[in-house]
Amino acid sequence: RARFKNAKLRQALALAYNFDDLNRNVFHSMLSRPGSYFPNTDFAASGAPDAAELALVAALPNPFPPAALSVIPAAGVEQSLRANLFKALGMLKELGYTLKAGRLVDRNGEQLSVEFLLEDAAMERVASAYADSLQKLGIATPIRVVDDVQYQNRLRTFDFDIVIHAWVQGHAPGAEEREYWSTESADRRGTNNVGGLKVPLIDALVEKLILAPDRSEKIAAGKLLDRVLRADHIGVPISTEDREFMARWNRFGRPATLPRFGGASFPAIWWWDPELARKTGSVSGQSP
Repeated sequence: RARFKNAKLRQALALAYNFDDLNRNVFHSMLSRPGSYFPNTDFAASGAPDAAELALVAALPNPFPPAALSVIPAAGVEQSLRANLFKALGMLKELGYTLKAGRLVDRNGEQLSVEFLLEDAAMERVASAYADSLQKLGIATPIRVVDDVQYQNRLRTFDFDIVIHAWVQGHAPGAEEREYWSTESADRRGTNNVGGLKVPLIDALVEKLILAPDRSEKIAAGKLLDRVLRADHIGVPISTEDREFMARWNRFGRPATLPRFGGASFPAIWWWDPELARKTGSVSGQSP
């Protein structure tokens, strides 16, 4: 949509997302707010750019936006929703919108409307909570749940305002980043570049990330890519899971230190513990 090409509008919409309230009331405080497009990895940018990042910036042929090099605050520190909505409304007024009789309208008197397109009815509770906050700004927020075929067709043709999308990242990101962010993938049907990004700087950083000669330069490119994506407000980070929940009989031993990745590697590095099994009243190969 043409109106979403304005980064200030995207930022204003993002400010209205109330993660703390949604996490507490819907998800029992089990989720975390992702502060990065590479959460829980070495590629998540934080604080001020380090020496390796600055060296890479100097070598890039594309101009680097100053906002992307600013200090990123620590994760988990958010202003109150009231403060964020006040800030968002100020930004929207700068773009020419006016709040009249509870409706946020442009210079032609047309109300700003943002439709949530969903394929999973279970995500309606997330969209509804976000929509409630946007409505406080006077924004119309229809929510449309469609079948899988219609959803995929609209996604492939970029016929939507907002969708809920997941990007899966690993601890060694590579060629999949072209599919996520590059100009080459922007207009291709079925792409994971759901925002249709066409940014030369992002293209350059993706190639630096993929073709880096060593891990240190790869990390620097990934952090810079993370900074640019976040500074451009290409999406609203809604949630991430940084823990794995598992129900089990307490009859298995495990190492004191578990791997950083791999879902605690159950059952590959766990073992049957006879002492624990006796306490639970079970024997090898049988359940109590």
